[in-house]
Amino acid sequence: ALLILALSVRLYGLGERSLWADEFCTWHVSRMPLGESFRWGPELTKPPLYQLILRTITSDPHPPEWVLRLPAAIAGILAIPAAFWLGTLAGGVRVGCALAGLLAMQSFHIHHSQEARPYSMLVLGCILSTGLWYRLVTSRRSVNWVLYVVAATLTFHAHYLFVLTLAAHVIWLAFVSVKRDRRFPRFPSFALLAVGVLCVPMVWHYIVYRQMTFQGLDWIRPPTCASAFAVLAKLSFGYAWVFAVLAPSLLFWNTKWKRGKSHIPNRDRLTVTPGVKGQVAPRDAQAPGAPGFHSTRGSVLPIDWLLLMWLGCAWFGLLVISWIRHPAMVDRYAIPAIVPALLLPLLVSQRLFQKGPFVLMAAFMAYGGVHRLDQSSAVALGFRELVEFLSERVDPAKDAVVLTIDDMADLHWDDAERLGFAYYPLPTSMPYSELHVAPDGITVENPEVLKDPRAFWLMVLHTDPFPILERAGRKALQIQIENRWFSQLLFEPYRLLYVAPLNTTP
Repeated sequence: ALLILALSVRLYGLGERSLWADEFCTWHVSRMPLGESFRWGPELTKPPLYQLILRTITSDPHPPEWVLRLPAAIAGILAIPAAFWLGTLAGGVRVGCALAGLLAMQSFHIHHSQEARPYSMLVLGCILSTGLWYRLVTSRRSVNWVLYVVAATLTFHAHYLFVLTLAAHVIWLAFVSVKRDRRFPRFPSFALLAVGVLCVPMVWHYIVYRQMTFQGLDWIRPPTCASAFAVLAKLSFGYAWVFAVLAPSLLFWNTKWKRGKSHIPNRDRLTVTPGVKGQVAPRDAQAPGAPGFHSTRGSVLPIDWLLLMWLGCAWFGLLVISWIRHPAMVDRYAIPAIVPALLLPLLVSQRLFQKGPFVLMAAFMAYGGVHRLDQSSAVALGFRELVEFLSERVDPAKDAVVLTIDDMADLHWDDAERLGFAYYPLPTSMPYSELHVAPDGITVENPEVLKDPRAFWLMVLHTDPFPILERAGRKALQIQIENRWFSQLLFEPYRLLYVAPLNTTP
């Protein structure tokens, strides 16, 4: 039932929204020659898995929106049974159902499951690789080794940010090794080595284009503590979840472990038996009250610590990178943290109250459903609606259309800003020109556009156009729509202004 719910909310209206700037980039690289696509500036922060899937499922040079978004939607749907499996592994069937239900109605995950970008693939890969990593370290079966290497390699080829989740795996393995015999287990170590070898081409690609990659992230502002917590709140049903559920849960966590009150199945727990260093307690000795379980002298290494490290690396690690290297705290970049942020409170709620996960699931699924209805009733206007608006309003004899291009060296951003017109073309009869603005945001590199005596509709992405228009003697007029007046119109991500004809009177 939860899978059907997830499928319906992710496939409904998949092609109704206009593509936006980043989705145009996805479409563009999937139609470029493969070798050239690896060097195209705006996509240097994204490994090629998504575009390779698009090349496989369609050869249409102009596929519809729903086809471009289909791989993301499928990955978002598959994340629900994957979340059920991980939740069951961590806390039993109740926690698995609760996690699947929460993720099924989590609006941020739904949004990125309906966007032609690799973020839903990143979430799916992080879920699978983390669960397989836990199984690999605890059971050491060869099938887990193979599955983990495949899942981790594919996830890294979906997005470089998987490296933060991979770091959590390494830290947890080091923690396990210290608690056992102070040596890294060979089987998991070989798995990490295999993943590293298979990812060498993408690591080399990142090293070669590192400078251009960081230039492409210049739009991100340095984060504050408030903005970092706002990102976490967006990942986990708002501040109500973060402060009213997560913080108290962590506060009472250790207390419940020491008392030994747990409703979690005890299978596959790494348990150090007191007095027997470096040995794992047998399965029949892992029941509550057995030697080495919940003992103040022994040490328990459950999956909870892996989840904590996953949350810490995927969210707090991104914040640390933003402080010491380059700003990168963006909500979609922190999306791998969505699963541990939801799962950890479910685990602790089950320790406080056996049916606690179902209570949280019911409350926040209802909250997510209401939020989803609010979002679907207020769909933002995009580039498709912008082209339709211009097609109705522009008089080719009197008006023109001008697109501002923010010239940035070596990044091909000028190509990216034209992609909207490539996918949603203007009528061929409509006069069209470009206004190139230098990186300083003031200097115009082709001022003859501003000397055109006609009125024109000016589309602006990043630049502040008013100082430029004022220096050129041009004036932006009010736009009338059904007896209402607007200084400018917003068609995400563009602003649309109407510039009056040039006054040629002496």
